[in-house]
Amino acid sequence: MLQNSKSDLKPGQLRCGEHSDYGTVTFLFQTDDGLEKHKVGMPTGSQKKQGRQSIAFFINPDDETIVKCLDGSGKYEPISSIDYLNMRLGETY
Repeated sequence: MLQNSKSDLKPGQLRCGEHSDYGTVTFLFQTDDGLEKHKVGMPTGSQKKQGRQSIAFFINPDDETIVKCLDGSGKYEPISSIDYLNMRLGETY
């Protein structure tokens, strides 16, 4: 069993570092103010003794959907949703 104490925390430590989600839209409902620019800070004050609960809901396009620049700039090559997901997972893992 993993146990943490106050002495284990380092200044500036995060519960979850900055990251982006791979889907189209993410809704995140939470019970406190721990989320900052899609990273999770350590709790302060009386929140240190409470667990953090969030509910995440991800919306993703069908695998065959082609994702491309809406402004027509061609800044990024069009890519299927499944190829983009596989690319991002490959970069992560």
